[in-house]
Amino acid sequence: MRASGASRGRWYNAAGQGRRATAHDRDALLALWDEWVAASPSPPWLPPGARAGTAEGIDRSIAVGWAFAAEREGRLVGLAAAVPRGDAAAELVELYVTPTARGVGLATELVRAVAAELRAAGVRHALVSTAPDGPARRLYERWGFAVESVRLVAAVDALDL
Repeated sequence: MRASGASRGRWYNAAGQGRRATAHDRDALLALWDEWVAASPSPPWLPPGARAGTAEGIDRSIAVGWAFAAEREGRLVGLAAAVPRGDAAAELVELYVTPTARGVGLATELVRAVAAELRAAGVRHALVSTAPDGPARRLYERWGFAVESVRLVAAVDALDL
């Protein structure tokens, strides 16, 4: 399923429609993030103020034009957002598609739209963080992401020192 017009910030297909997200979408995009957090086991080190950091990332992504939303029947069902990381890199900081909208290529369309904008901006490298195993990692690897580093986490009380 190839996006039509993704580089212009909008696409339509059988899965729904996508478009560049705007500041008017901010609350709905944060609601999608809230939905993801409620449905997913959070890492124990996730700070209590993570939502504020997510809001800042979404705001920054919207400001640079690297935030996209997917809609179905007038409701936002997905988002992808990237932020600059230096002159030549960007980080995909948000990617979420609601469970009822999965399996039809919306995540691919969202990331394709973000990637088109990154290319147009001269970004050479895209970064993403995800859980070490599971469907998200497999999807990222299928798209061409590869492991570059590994972050290890331990409860301080569990350190054997």
